[in-house]
Amino acid sequence: MKYFIWLLYHNKLPTAYYLQKIGMNVDPKPPDEGLKLYVDGSYDATSNAGGAGGLLRNAYGDWVWGFNAKFTALSAIHAETLALYLGLKMAKKLQCDKLIVATDSTALQLALNDTLVADKNLISLCRVLLQELGIAGIHREDRRSNEAVDTLVKEGRKKEVTKFFEEWAVPLCLFVELSQ
Repeated sequence: MKYFIWLLYHNKLPTAYYLQKIGMNVDPKPPDEGLKLYVDGSYDATSNAGGAGGLLRNAYGDWVWGFNAKFTALSAIHAETLALYLGLKMAKKLQCDKLIVATDSTALQLALNDTLVADKNLISLCRVLLQELGIAGIHREDRRSNEAVDTLVKEGRKKEVTKFFEEWAVPLCLFVELSQ
């Protein structure tokens, strides 16, 4: 979390503008009036520790809402799927429309279209949420396109088990104050 605050303070938080400035592709960008949900999961096979993180960004690449979590995972795809599920639940709670969903997991993207997936229940729940939110599918993007989510996931896995899930909005005034 200290690293994230350092990035925020030094105006190095990987917003869409910053990533384009250093030559990285951040497409597809959110709709002009919509949001983009980035999700990521993490899994440690030795301890079965799983972590999840996600954030909503607006069309300018600004952080709108974020979350991270710690849980016991069965596999890497289980962690990725749970991250998607938590992100979609957050988006539904916030009544997001015109939403684009992105992940760095090809396996997750394929699992949503595969009927022979090991964890059918969780995948099915994600499919239902995608349908309820009016989202046809998820986009796969390189993990470098959103390092902030990767940081959230790592911080999520470090949590005490009693702090399973946290979410927060970063106040706009904090962005304005730090960018001046």
